[in-house]
Amino acid sequence: VQTQAQSSDYQAPQLKLQQRPARGLWYLVSYTYSQSTRRVPAPEIGGNYTYETQPQPWDIPHLFSASYGYELPFGKGRKFLSNAGSVANAIVGGWQFQNIISYRSGLPYTPTISRDQANIGVGGQRPNRIGSGELDNPTIDVWFDKTAFVVPANFTFGDSGPGILRSDHQWNVDMSLFKRFEIR
Repeated sequence: VQTQAQSSDYQAPQLKLQQRPARGLWYLVSYTYSQSTRRVPAPEIGGNYTYETQPQPWDIPHLFSASYGYELPFGKGRKFLSNAGSVANAIVGGWQFQNIISYRSGLPYTPTISRDQANIGVGGQRPNRIGSGELDNPTIDVWFDKTAFVVPANFTFGDSGPGILRSDHQWNVDMSLFKRFEIR
């Protein structure tokens, strides 16, 4: 039986700190702690009318971003070399440095078995979980502890939940150094 019966929920406190340009410095820092879940039909765990709550595929519990910029204090009207001539000002004045740093936690994923163990005609069934499944140092070849999961007995469903493991977190850093020119 196919159904459109789904629901979703998103909850998130957010924090934002901002400094507008003052003495050449500005910044914007934000942090979100969230939970995004959905309630969906799940025939792979018990039949056509079984529902379960699970993390959304895009659930990112931790999201941090910090951006800042600084206009270097050199050149006309600045703290250093404010009396510089037009050629010197063209060289040393108008420089800015900016940086963006972002972090996000990993996305959820669910270990599955490749065969129809419960004999219901639906794939993507789950194994039994006998350990956490997490590795201290995952690699590209072994991302989770496969020994923490076993195939359930024939004609039964596994007990692993949805979205119980997470992909790796991500850091991103962008930097720029640029110069403003006045064209008259």
